[in-house]
Amino acid sequence: MVHDRTSKSIQAYNVFKLVVTLILILIIIILLLSARRGTAPPQVVEPTVAAQPTSAPQLTATPQPAEPAIAMPVLAVPQVGDDGTVTLSGTGPAGSTVEVWASGERIGRVTVGADGRWSFVASLDAGDYDFTARAVDAAGATLVESTPFRFTVPALVEAPTLLPPQVGDDGTVTLSGTGPAGSTVEVWASGERIGRATVGADGRWSFVAPLDAGDYDFTARAVDAAGATLVESTPFRFTVPALVEAPTLTTPRAGDSVTGGTLELEGTGQPGAEIEILDNGQVVGTAVVQADGTWAFDYKCDPGAHAITVQNAGDAASVSDAVSIEVAVASTPVPAVGMCSEGDIPMGIDQGMTYVVAQCEYMGLIAERTGVTLADLIAANPQVTNPNLIYSGQVLNLPPR
Repeated sequence: MVHDRTSKSIQAYNVFKLVVTLILILIIIILLLSARRGTAPPQVVEPTVAAQPTSAPQLTATPQPAEPAIAMPVLAVPQVGDDGTVTLSGTGPAGSTVEVWASGERIGRVTVGADGRWSFVASLDAGDYDFTARAVDAAGATLVESTPFRFTVPALVEAPTLLPPQVGDDGTVTLSGTGPAGSTVEVWASGERIGRATVGADGRWSFVAPLDAGDYDFTARAVDAAGATLVESTPFRFTVPALVEAPTLTTPRAGDSVTGGTLELEGTGQPGAEIEILDNGQVVGTAVVQADGTWAFDYKCDPGAHAITVQNAGDAASVSDAVSIEVAVASTPVPAVGMCSEGDIPMGIDQGMTYVVAQCEYMGLIAERTGVTLADLIAANPQVTNPNLIYSGQVLNLPPR
C-alpha cells in the first residue's frame, strides 16, 4: 500500500536528515583531532595579525646584553683655602669624566686620574650650595649622579696676627696682635687653647695667660660664633723663660759720693743666678748670687759720674733701676798759701761734662782752663756751697760749651 506523503511529513524528514548529518560531521572532527594529538608533533601557533597593506616578513626582537652599571662618582667635603678658593675633590672610575654642579650650575669638569682620584679649584662666592658630582659621557650626557649635599662657603676672613709674646716679671705672658674689628680671636699654644679675645675697634686685641716655662708653638685663629675656625695664622715657636727673681743693687745708694777708685757694690737676687753689673749701660763685671740671696762685687772705676745697674745675665728685661754715683779721687791736703805758684798748678781731668779738680786748682782757674765763665761754672755746681773752697779730687759739673 502506498501512503501519500504530506508536506508536513516531508519537512520533518528533512530536519531529521540535517541533524544526522551534523552529528556525523561532529564525530568526524572529533576523530580527526584525536588522531592528530596522538601522532603529530606539537605545532607553534602563530598569533594572528591584522592584514597589512603590503605583505612583509615579521621580525622578532633579539635580546641585547645588559650594559654594565656606571660607578657613581664620589664627592668629598670641599676645602676652603685662606684666599677663599674652594677645592673640590673625590673619586671615580679611572679615565671617566666628572662634572661638579653647585645649586644647578656646573662649576667644573675633570678627568679621573689613573689612581681613581680627581680634584680642581673653583672660585665661589660665600653662601650655601647644593653640590653633586655627575659621571658624563663624551657628549656630556649624564650617566649617573651622586646624592646632593649642602655645604656653606664661608666669607673670606682676614687672618689675625700674633705678635711675639711679652713675659712679665711675675712670669705671666701677654699675648697680643691685630685682626678685623669685632672679630673673635683664639690663641692656641702647642695644640691647647689658652685664651680668647674680641678685636677692638682699633683692630687690636690682647690678653694675659699664665704659662709654665718651656717651648710653645703659638697660633691665632679667627673663629665664628659657634667656635669653628675660619682662618688661622702661621704658627711660630716661642720659649717662655723660667721665672727668675730680678736682682737689686742695695749699696751704694743713689746720690752717694764715693772717694777712691773702687766701688763696693752689694745687692740681692735669686740664689745661684749669675748677674751682670752695668755702668752707663755697659757690662763691667759679673757676680753669682750666694745661697743666702746676696751678692757682692768690687768695681774699680775712674773718677766721675756713674750710673750703675744690675740684671740677670743676658736678660735685659730684669735690669734694675739705675743708681747714680759720684766717684772722686782720694783728696790730698790743700797746700798752705804760697806752696803752689801760679805757673805750676797741675791741670785736673776734663771729662767733657764733669771735671776732676787737681791740687791747688780753684774755680776761676778751672773756668779759664775749660773755656766757660766763672758764673756759669758756679751755677752748674749748686752742691759747692763755697766756691772758694774746693779740694783735690772733687768732681765738678761743667756747663754746656
